[in-house]
Amino acid sequence: KVDEDNVFKFLNVTDVNNVVNNKNGTGIILFGFATSEWTNYYAKYVNDVAKNVGIKEIMYYDFESDRKERNGTYETIVNSLGVYTKFDDYNTADIYAPTLIVVKNGKIILYNDSTSMRDGNYTPDIYWNDYQIEEFKGYLSYAFKEYLKED
Repeated sequence: KVDEDNVFKFLNVTDVNNVVNNKNGTGIILFGFATSEWTNYYAKYVNDVAKNVGIKEIMYYDFESDRKERNGTYETIVNSLGVYTKFDDYNTADIYAPTLIVVKNGKIILYNDSTSMRDGNYTPDIYWNDYQIEEFKGYLSYAFKEYLKED
């Protein structure tokens, strides 16, 4: 759903870890799965708002294989996100797709995984109605403008 003229830069698990676990880390990261229709819709709206407010780059991390493998660097990221992550019935913390984090000077100023787990069984084309789109875009616009503010 994202056009070719987009703000996304593809990262690997090590790159993401360097932003999340750096006391001066700064960046916007979209965690997603390329195979997820939910991620594709979410990414489109993130890209639209980013371009509109002047965000030049959003890091995209397709973490599907790293999550399946539970590699050490992925686990470090999950642990670093601590209070934001969700836990399953086996008390295992995890990140779900899509998730967007905004990190500024080593602090997470936004963590959004609002469509990663949903109530009800419906598809993204039904969920993303005009109201949801405008609400989400307003929320992102505010967060991205805060990110761009000089300290």
